[in-house]
Amino acid sequence: MAALLASSPDAVVIASATAAHAELIARAAGAGLPAFCEKPIALDVPGTLAALDAVAAAGTELQLGFMRRFDAGTGRPARRSGRGGSAGCTPYGR
Repeated sequence: MAALLASSPDAVVIASATAAHAELIARAAGAGLPAFCEKPIALDVPGTLAALDAVAAAGTELQLGFMRRFDAGTGRPARRSGRGGSAGCTPYGR
């Protein structure tokens, strides 16, 4: 992470094991960088709160992702539209 921060990035994408999320979020916040991280923030509530406190204290932004690839409803509207139906308004896509 030190090498990444030394390269002066505009933001950080955290795509690590869940156990490392909270620490990496806090380090990004400490460097004044916005971060994107897949959920969950941490393995427990205290770790989650500590990461969120670090973001709040630094005044940076944190966005969480929620991968929906295996959600049964994901992609169904698009498949229906391919068979002559109407997809309507889809809030996300594949």
